[in-house]
Amino acid sequence: MKKNVYILWFEWWKVLKKLGISRVLRWCYYVKLIILVEFGNDLK
Repeated sequence: MKKNVYILWFEWWKVLKKLGISRVLRWCYYVKLIILVEFGNDLK
């Protein structure tokens, strides 16, 4: 079970390195912003 998780993580890591870490982080940041804007309005 744990071995599979490590393999998955390794595959993800290869993809992330190929994309570029900074691009991925920026993308995550935008997703968080969008979620905050979309759902933040509903909470008010």
